Amino acid sequence: MDDFAGEFVLGSDHATGKIEADLGYESDYGIMRAKDYCYFLANAADLLDAFMSYGWRLFDLNVRYEIKNSPINGDIVRSLSYAKSRKRFHHFNNGLIVVAKSYSIREEKSKKQGGEPRKFVRLVEPQIVNGLQTVKSIYNAVASGDVSVEDLRSECLVQMKVIQTGEADFVARVVQSTNNQNPMSARNLKGNTQEQRLLRAGLASLSPGWFLQVKEGGWESITDEGGRFFESIVGQSMAAFRPNPRVKRGRVIDNQEAAKAWLAFIGFADKAGERVAHFFADADTYDLSFGRRPTVQYWYEFAQRTDFDKGRENALEVRQGDASQYLLAYALLEFVKGFVPSPQRFREQALNEGVKAGRIEKSSGQFVSPLSFQDNYLAENTTYQTWRLMSNMKEVLVESAAHILARKYGPLDGGTCTALLSTFDLKESVCSGDLRDVAACAAIAKDFQAEEVFSRVFNLLRFAATQYWEEKKKTLLFSSRLRTYLLRREVAKDLKEQIWDADGRIRLDKPWKPEGVTFLESLPQLPDGGEKRQVKRN
Repeated sequence: MDDFAGEFVLGSDHATGKIEADLGYESDYGIMRAKDYCYFLANAADLLDAFMSYGWRLFDLNVRYEIKNSPINGDIVRSLSYAKSRKRFHHFNNGLIVVAKSYSIREEKSKKQGGEPRKFVRLVEPQIVNGLQTVKSIYNAVASGDVSVEDLRSECLVQMKVIQTGEADFVARVVQSTNNQNPMSARNLKGNTQEQRLLRAGLASLSPGWFLQVKEGGWESITDEGGRFFESIVGQSMAAFRPNPRVKRGRVIDNQEAAKAWLAFIGFADKAGERVAHFFADADTYDLSFGRRPTVQYWYEFAQRTDFDKGRENALEVRQGDASQYLLAYALLEFVKGFVPSPQRFREQALNEGVKAGRIEKSSGQFVSPLSFQDNYLAENTTYQTWRLMSNMKEVLVESAAHILARKYGPLDGGTCTALLSTFDLKESVCSGDLRDVAACAAIAKDFQAEEVFSRVFNLLRFAATQYWEEKKKTLLFSSRLRTYLLRREVAKDLKEQIWDADGRIRLDKPWKPEGVTFLESLPQLPDGGEKRQVKRN
């Protein structure tokens, strides 16, 4: 309990204000100085004191937070547990790289040292850009009782490089070039770029605000400390993003999911379906994900054309999308994930249909028909195959949903996206942060109100997916890599044509579409009359 309490209040005495840290160095080793930087061996206990005083504020420019259960971090703690390895710690460990507004070399008498002169480096506004795992492991070793502060002070030194600079671009280069002690993802190396900071600020300023997680484990790390440093790091209180204090996760968007959702939302489902790493590792894809957005003309063409492919990238403007556009894109992706059941569930659902039809045997809650017989039945079961398609083409479904909304409500600019999120059946979920609940209900609902726009749109998409399956059954059954096939641009085109075929079937009467009108005509207007800007089909 003492250890837990200690970590909870870590740095609470200096939660805000100027950061100053004094790091002692050994006279026997000295210090090497140049114009704007210096090298020395710092006392590990002084690093611990700095972390106890300022906590996570020391790592605001770092590319990530603590890596939980890292074997490398465990090795650091073990090396601090024994006198021999403690004394050689500066040989075994890569040390720290710190950028600071300024540093100075000082010498003064210290009461802690019995009046003996103490030499130290005073750091003003320091940021540890490489070495978070080392500092946190030192803290963990002391907190767990593996080493005492006295042992650290008398036996443990840490390599230090201090760079005096205020040049942001230079700092960013230092961060990206030096973080390799633990495996580093391309995503984390982009965590402090202007694009991520702008989007993070934009999402936080929405009403309600959303937290953009730009570094691995970011939300967990800055909330684990009881939120003591949350406001100083993010600029707002933790409560601004967590409406229910009993639920640890609040309104949080991971920037990997933001990139995937955005690409699908603006008509690049094929790129959105690739490995998440390429969103940050590939410069062109990163720019497309966070540095480009549709113009008004782009939205009109995107809404009108089912074969939206050629010239896509050149038609975008060089400017990041609005935060509300990213939030709507993310909401659509989360809706898909909540709407489509897990493979286990939709397999069970289809097999139960087989039981009712007398084609599958079930006993004591178990399906007892041979697996080969079950698979043969599922190959022809429309329910199973529809969910299977939708499960493998989530990005195409997001693009198709945006296509429908743009044709009905016009260009999906920031104002329209805000209105869509705050008017219809996602408005409560946008406040709670749980965007999948309403989707799960929509997947099993038997009736819909006119205002349940998103629920109705995705039920139309399910109907279109079923029609697509019926038309392409043989091709889909014999496709060796179904997901790869479904992310082709021609599939997005074919699915959109199924959507507008269903829209034009005025006599079609479904819970999500009344008879006598097209689907688009049945959708309600936005409060500001946004329907007037809708794109008419040629």
